[in-house]
Amino acid sequence: MDRFAFDRNNKFTHRAGDELVGLDIYEYLENMLHQLGEIGNLVETKPHVSSVPYCTRTGCRVQPMLSQQWFMDVQEAADRISQHFDKQDVQVYPERFITTFQQRLGEIKPWCISRQLWRGHRIPIRYEEGKK
Repeated sequence: MDRFAFDRNNKFTHRAGDELVGLDIYEYLENMLHQLGEIGNLVETKPHVSSVPYCTRTGCRVQPMLSQQWFMDVQEAADRISQHFDKQDVQVYPERFITTFQQRLGEIKPWCISRQLWRGHRIPIRYEEGKK
């Protein structure tokens, strides 16, 4: 994570500047206005409402950070499912979702597998008793 201004522990890296290396980003944000005023770069402050995301499990602020992503090409699987659907080997329940099912198969894109919330992501599929 050497290419970012802060690491996964919310500590500044050398990319943020030598004077900030190792400082906690949240502690720094608390003192940033004071420091900007000291060096003469603060013109004014105004209240501003913004949407800051917070983690539902820990309650801490979510700090956006780019990370490497992995994608899986699912076009071949979508094509095979479409063929089975055309042969009526696959049925969609309730039937009102047939159009949605076909549209999604036709607009299939690579699936980002690195952003799943958990491993073993369940796929909503059902089998008839005795058939698999």
